[in-house]
Amino acid sequence: MGLNHETAPVEVREHFAVPVEQQGERANELTALSTIAEGVVLSTCNRTEVYVAAENIDMGISILRDHLAKEHDHEALHHLYAKSGDDAKRHLFSLVCGLDSMVLGETEIFGQVKQAYKQALEAGATKG
Repeated sequence: MGLNHETAPVEVREHFAVPVEQQGERANELTALSTIAEGVVLSTCNRTEVYVAAENIDMGISILRDHLAKEHDHEALHHLYAKSGDDAKRHLFSLVCGLDSMVLGETEIFGQVKQAYKQALEAGATKG
């Protein structure tokens, strides 16, 4: 679930942004939510996304939306997108290849995804 340069204006993206040094901690907070077993938070200048493993994905998406609604303006929530299963995998693969970037093919995102995963792993939010 997330938002990016295509779904949200910069002021909304800034509101959802998570500083790099807090991404692992925020991912760990997600695992305290019901049905969410693992989580990774990715936040760059053009996107904020959360990747989760949940016992029930539909319930997990609903719980994530409720959690975000407590932290953010309800009006901003309509900028969010949610993907699951093969759609989520395709999205992540497209993302790390730079196909979902403002500058097609940019390579910085690959390192940002790796860093977000590493922080989640170190925080105990994912099992690897």
